[in-house]
Amino acid sequence: MAIKILEQNKKQQYLVFILVVLIIAIIIVVWQGFLRGGAKKAAEEERFIPAKSKIKLSLEILQDPVLDKLEATQAIPAFEKKDLGRKNPFTPF
Repeated sequence: MAIKILEQNKKQQYLVFILVVLIIAIIIVVWQGFLRGGAKKAAEEERFIPAKSKIKLSLEILQDPVLDKLEATQAIPAFEKKDLGRKNPFTPF
């Protein structure tokens, strides 16, 4: 009986130790991320909007002689509906 109580106390001590380590890890992450200016840096980066530059499209590529050699493909025939499958595919065979 006394051995079971001692084992339970050891188990609880390990769990308390793990809980303390997790709390310390969470505090470190919060300290590094928020309290040291991590949130300020992220907010400053979001505010930065680069100046709009004018986009220039060059249509000279369409004048390439290789494109003149291309041929149009044949028209795809329309789908012919046949009696395929069953009326209700969810009914058992």
